[in-house]
Amino acid sequence: MKEMTGYKPHTPASMHKAFGFLHIQSLPLPENVALPQDVDWRQHTPTSNFVRTQGSCGSCWAVASANALEMHAELNGHGSAGVAYEEILSCTPNRKHCGGDGGCSGATAELAFQYVKDSGVVMRTPEMAAGGVWGERCGMQPGQRIWTDGFVRVTPNLAQPLVLAIAMQGPVVVSADATNWETYSSGIFDSCSKDARVNHAVLAVGYGQSASGKYFLIRNSWGGMWGEQGHIRLLRFDDGPGPTPAFCGTDYHPEEGVACQGETRPVKVCGMCGILLDSAYPVGVRVESSTGERSSAQKM
Repeated sequence: MKEMTGYKPHTPASMHKAFGFLHIQSLPLPENVALPQDVDWRQHTPTSNFVRTQGSCGSCWAVASANALEMHAELNGHGSAGVAYEEILSCTPNRKHCGGDGGCSGATAELAFQYVKDSGVVMRTPEMAAGGVWGERCGMQPGQRIWTDGFVRVTPNLAQPLVLAIAMQGPVVVSADATNWETYSSGIFDSCSKDARVNHAVLAVGYGQSASGKYFLIRNSWGGMWGEQGHIRLLRFDDGPGPTPAFCGTDYHPEEGVACQGETRPVKVCGMCGILLDSAYPVGVRVESSTGERSSAQKM
């Protein structure tokens, strides 16, 4: 299972430690807004509606980030065949060891979005080989590149801010405890403990409600044959008092999935499988041509 996850999201304290002066946005979302009962961004992004397979590499953080960038680019009018997520995987700096040691050993969506803000990420072409070693080619591949103005981190451990972000902004990268997901095939999943051990990054592409309850619609990175065509529906709880009150517990092993290097204190986690702990989405996503020269941010 460790090979199929590989994500360790940021706690609020580790966000400051990891990024310091880096570009982090916090945009207010309106309250008391009438939201649609169901949202499914797959219906609006036909060219980026595909599920990747991460295999034995702990690359879920890079895959989920790439999926988010592709869908946001398409929603902004830039359809594409997909980004070379291997560039994100190989080139994203992780000096504070947030989420692991980087690459297949784990990192975070926030770090991925920061890399794309600084360097962009190249769009995949038919002749481009999968995998490979990037090294000095990081940020240097000529062609069409996706860029972003930054990212927004959603208020943690509350359901309504995540619902608002999905409805009003688009797909959101979220963290989750995927320990018991291997046997999932269909339906609304409700089998995680409150004391989730967050270890995986996935993409929330929508939310909805059925006779079985409310749910978040999640795109995984275990291939299209897993779950509901590569997706899982996680039971969605409301905030505070109500028919489905908040579902919160403690991650007692943050060193295995919820910390930068040296952080071992237990953290509060809410939502089914801890899905409300760490959520972020890119802003200002666009596609531009690149000559392959390093940007000013890379030269520094």
